[in-house]
Amino acid sequence: MPAHAHLKVALTTNSLVQVDAGFADARQVVFYRVSRDNVAFEDAVKFHGAPRAAAAVIAFADRPAGAVKPGMGRNGGACMMAEDLAADAAAGDMVSNRVALLAGCSILITRGISDLAAMRVKSADIFPVKTEGTHEIDSVLDRLQALLRGNPPLWLRRVLRDEQGRAVPLDDQGL
Repeated sequence: MPAHAHLKVALTTNSLVQVDAGFADARQVVFYRVSRDNVAFEDAVKFHGAPRAAAAVIAFADRPAGAVKPGMGRNGGACMMAEDLAADAAAGDMVSNRVALLAGCSILITRGISDLAAMRVKSADIFPVKTEGTHEIDSVLDRLQALLRGNPPLWLRRVLRDEQGRAVPLDDQGL
């Protein structure tokens, strides 16, 4: 693997020390540049505005008490899509804004991510990784470095970048 190959990693967090938030609910995203021999902090971005769940509350807060939410059926059934669409409109298409923030990243590591958001992240050439619990950011970065030092799995080799941010071709990685 070329010495200059690296990953730009985005991690969703509320605490700034753990991967402890899902993509839609995170208050912050921290960015690191990870190579075989080095880990460097790049940036932390705090999201302004309400996460999706809070946006749903805001969207329906101005209705009179007892009013039926959009999509509610007469027999107690509900169409949650109408509520989701209203929440997305109130959040200003939060998923697109958050995906745009990840530009230049190789990997997004998050506690949870919806299928729609994962598809949008993947279409932006960013590999989404969902963790099975809360993990210390330092241990996640150490694990990535250990993978890079050994024989990295194919998914990780495909997201390696050079100094200009271009993908490093598999043939040039020497593995």
